[in-house]
Amino acid sequence: MNKIIYFILVVLSITSCLTQKTDKGLQLVSPDPNEVAVINKESNSFIDGIYPATSDSTTMHYRLEYQPDKSYFIDYKPVIVPKDFKFLKLDKDVMDRPVISIELYEYAHKIWYDATAKAYESREPLFVVINNKVIMAPMINSPISGGRLQISGNLNRQETQKLIDDIKEKYASPVKTKE
Repeated sequence: MNKIIYFILVVLSITSCLTQKTDKGLQLVSPDPNEVAVINKESNSFIDGIYPATSDSTTMHYRLEYQPDKSYFIDYKPVIVPKDFKFLKLDKDVMDRPVISIELYEYAHKIWYDATAKAYESREPLFVVINNKVIMAPMINSPISGGRLQISGNLNRQETQKLIDDIKEKYASPVKTKE
């Protein structure tokens, strides 16, 4: 009887170790923001990321629903790109609506904080661009520290999960094989 209990405990322990969450992160691959800016200008389309507003004319502009008289140009250079995402998952907000929860790698925390501080000071939104479309353009109420953010939109749970899956697939690290 003791051997059976011991065996079950060993199996549970091994299973726990195998299923334990690792903090390694996603390891997504995307161009850095400077490269993205060049690609966006040359292609007239925008790579997924979070972008600031600019006073310069660009190929993408956006009008907020609650400010129909003002249109914002979106800078070609993003502040955050998929390679900065350590974790990316489907979650829900306080009103039980689906959201994309993102945790940034530590090196991106200050970049994110500085971008939100600048957007707050200038009273301009940041633009979440996915698949060459603005899905959210929040006004920043205060600088955001800690490297965590949530993206919501007028999407249902399945559409939100599809966006997450698309980003993970599109920017997945290439598998290295031995030749």
